Amino acid sequence: MEFVRKHILFVEGGLPTPQMDAGSLANLELITLIQSQGHRVSYLFTGHHPMGARHALIDLGCKLIDGVGFTRAQQQTLFKEQGFDAAILSRPGPALQWIDALKALAIPTVYFGHDLHHVRLEREYALHLETAPQPKLLQSCLVHKSIERHLWALADVVVYPTSWECDYVMTHCGRTHALPMPIYDGEAMAHLQPQIASIVAQVQTNDGKPYPLLFVGGSHHGPNRDGLLWFVRDVAPLLTLPMELRVVGQWDCEAMQQLNDAAHGAWRGDQRLSFCGSLTKEELLHQYATASLVIAPLRYGAGLKRKVVEALLFERPLLTTPMGVEGIELAPSQLEQVCSPLDPKAFAKAVEAHLQLPPSVHQARSQDIARQIARQFSKTQRLASLAQIFAMLRLY
Repeated sequence: MEFVRKHILFVEGGLPTPQMDAGSLANLELITLIQSQGHRVSYLFTGHHPMGARHALIDLGCKLIDGVGFTRAQQQTLFKEQGFDAAILSRPGPALQWIDALKALAIPTVYFGHDLHHVRLEREYALHLETAPQPKLLQSCLVHKSIERHLWALADVVVYPTSWECDYVMTHCGRTHALPMPIYDGEAMAHLQPQIASIVAQVQTNDGKPYPLLFVGGSHHGPNRDGLLWFVRDVAPLLTLPMELRVVGQWDCEAMQQLNDAAHGAWRGDQRLSFCGSLTKEELLHQYATASLVIAPLRYGAGLKRKVVEALLFERPLLTTPMGVEGIELAPSQLEQVCSPLDPKAFAKAVEAHLQLPPSVHQARSQDIARQIARQFSKTQRLASLAQIFAMLRLY
């Protein structure tokens, strides 16, 4: 069959912000994957963000389209002029704004949800139901549920990172049009591991210094803010070993103050909290390499967690929760090695157990898990999912 180059429209709420948003990184990696197969991608953004990175898209060869404030007539004129073969709609807001105009012209559509937004909100609401019920959060959850189900019904194909999310969609829609796709470029992550290993080889043993713990993620994402506060307030005071908690990512002043207040008076003198801010790739790799343990103490969320996948592919010692490993294909014995129950005493005990393991044990475990994860996020798997999406859209 002769290859026919397709022109794909990618619709998102703003320009990518890869330095603070895992979803933006997933978008860029998906666009790169599509273009690696010879197709052309135009990126349409529906809002402005001061941190938006035009260069990330220009470097990929994407045409940028400013779609802010378009009327329905302007949307349809654009589609007719550009001749798109299909459209990928990223996240609920942008999808809701543009899907009707695409359907009116019979342009095949993919809804790329990243995670089940309303499920994440449901879990957050349930977490705080007994101590601090949040009626506004429940209302937001119901609105998101309505929007997402509306989009599932309209889209030709629905894509989420995990099988359970796709099963959830198809159960509620009564259609078999949802497809799991490993959205992260696992091979690109794995290629960085030797750089980390070379730094690890130069790092001296602890020698009585505080153990460096690493958390990666910004305060703009609710699960990060909640999970880290839980660790600082409820888990860290139970630790008996000296430690320094290093927080990488953008944290607003209010969130930092909240964490500092939680640590003040509850932490011992040999426990420290450090905010590193946003880092370059090289600086982030150094933090991973010099950390005794990467933590992801997430209490709610939905879908894949990039920080967890990244740490595992970097072959770093990791401790997370059942929520953190959701959607990651690990054997039960491997899950036990990286996962702790969502209980302060259990999590603190697991942290100290990890910190006292010999490096050789950590290395053997990490390499075994990384091999398993690499298969799930291989380019072969991602290309197979992309081919299936194109087939479902009848682009092949």
